[in-house]
Amino acid sequence: MDQKILPASASMKDFERFLESSYEIGVFLDLHISQLKNVSMMAKQHNKKMIYHVDLIHGIRSDEYATEFICQEYNPYGLISTKSNVILKAKQKGVIAIQRIF
Repeated sequence: MDQKILPASASMKDFERFLESSYEIGVFLDLHISQLKNVSMMAKQHNKKMIYHVDLIHGIRSDEYATEFICQEYNPYGLISTKSNVILKAKQKGVIAIQRIF
């Protein structure tokens, strides 16, 4: 895997452009929980791996329970968060975990 850039989608229009790109891994920012199922399904159909920013998923609390739910239901490639408990739970679930710091 030679991908050096992680394209980030902040809207469905951005995400659709990512699906048509040659990139294999992408990041989804600013997502509503009701979109997760559709985004996950579309990514799998296009053989794409998704990293979700847990802190920016509206409608779900950014904690270890939400992390466990996302990992079990949507099998993401990775998760991003500023919270260490989210990062630890993602690692326990075998998901790539990226801790964002300011």
